Amino acid sequence: MERYDYTANVDLARNVPEELDRLTNKEMIALHEAIQRIRQDTEIEATTKHMEWFDTAILPVLKEYAEQTSSILDIERDREMLIQATLRNACGLDISSDSRCLYMAIMSTVHLSVDVENGDPVLVLTYDLKES
Repeated sequence: MERYDYTANVDLARNVPEELDRLTNKEMIALHEAIQRIRQDTEIEATTKHMEWFDTAILPVLKEYAEQTSSILDIERDREMLIQATLRNACGLDISSDSRCLYMAIMSTVHLSVDVENGDPVLVLTYDLKES
C-alpha cells in the first residue's frame, strides 16, 4: 500500500498569518523577495516536469502512430509551454481501436484541428503544458 499524507502541511499553514503579523518592514520585503524566487523556481520546476511528461508519455505514442500509419509527424515547440504536434498522411488518418494510446494523447490536448494542407489530411494537436 502507498500512502501520501499531506495533513501536516495544514498545521504549518495555519501559523503563517500569526507570523506575518510579527514581521518588521525589512523582514516583509525580504519575505516578498523570497516568495517571488519560490514562485519562479516552482514554475521552472513545473515546466520541466510537464516537458518530461510530454516527452515520456505523449511523444512516444505520437511517434508510434506515425510509424504504424506511415505518416509524417512534426513537433513544434513554439513557446516554453506550447507544443504543436502535426500528423499528416496523403492517404488519410484513420484512428481505430488499435490506437487506444492515441486517444489519451488526443484527450490531453487543449486544441485539436482536422484540416487539409496541400491536399493531405492533417491532424493538429496542441498541448499547453501550463494547463497540464
